[in-house]
Amino acid sequence: MPITIKDVARVAAVSVGTVSNVLNGREAQYNEETYQRVMQVVRDLDYHPNRHARSLARRASHVIGVSFAEQERSLSGNPYVADILDGMMQSASENSYNIALFTRLRSGEESRYLAQFLDRSIDGLCLIAPSLTNPLPNDLLLTHLPSIVVGADYPNTPISWIDVDNEEGARMAVEYLAEQGHARIAHLAGEKAQRSALLRYSGYCSTLAKYNLPNDPNFVYWCNYDKETGYRYAKRLLKREDRPTAIFAADDLIALGAMEAARELGLRVPEDVSLIGFDDIPKAQDSQPSLTTIQQPMREIGVRAAEWLISQASVRRGEPLQLLIKPTLIVRGSVSRRG
Repeated sequence: MPITIKDVARVAAVSVGTVSNVLNGREAQYNEETYQRVMQVVRDLDYHPNRHARSLARRASHVIGVSFAEQERSLSGNPYVADILDGMMQSASENSYNIALFTRLRSGEESRYLAQFLDRSIDGLCLIAPSLTNPLPNDLLLTHLPSIVVGADYPNTPISWIDVDNEEGARMAVEYLAEQGHARIAHLAGEKAQRSALLRYSGYCSTLAKYNLPNDPNFVYWCNYDKETGYRYAKRLLKREDRPTAIFAADDLIALGAMEAARELGLRVPEDVSLIGFDDIPKAQDSQPSLTTIQQPMREIGVRAAEWLISQASVRRGEPLQLLIKPTLIVRGSVSRRG
């Protein structure tokens, strides 16, 4: 027998109305303990409301919500986010939709934002790059609101998501460096809380093994996805007597920070150290030298995410979209051949 809302109410020791209000974003009248108890029972029983029937009662608002899923990041100041937003706005405009931006989420309080999302009369929500511990992707499945995650994958789940093949992109980057004769390849990895960073690190390690190259843990630093930590940890790498001949950075901002660090240390890129990034943000082409990188089509990802959300307003929740996009190696001037 399928789990019903009555089962949730019985186990949580609350009324059916309380469960309904919590799942529909009307939990402000209840205290934190009641809210958390209901949500925990919903998870424990794996209760999934009849979203088809519930969505039929809603009228389309022609608005899509977008939220960057981590507090540390800015929606508009990050080039990765900006390109995704450009793609989403293009698709929204073509379909007579608007985009609503939500403020950044505070760590540890993600589930409390369900009310904000559900109360804003949006037809769907795009979460950009949630961390591994963020409960919102799963919590949103318990509501009527169509949602999609960009920048993280959730295989073997009903969560909708779009992401680049991070492991394949890292493999392409390290393989290119190895084929250019580099044997001491360092990795400025991304944020450990992000699945993209773990997959890129995995691709780095597996490709070193494929080419029988040393995998020195002292050649790996975990950074934030920003220029500042790339600069700081690249300096540590490049001051070593056995400094690497090449660095694979988990994103372009980290790589550009590493380029600045090399310049300050009197090292030439690519003659003394080669650099390769990931993303292909606009600044990658404008740097001196221009940055070799792994391109992910961020505008296309934004378009696809918006198109799927818009489609859900009319079909009332179809099958989840799970799309892994192949990256592209963009060769520019920051990698030289060794030997």
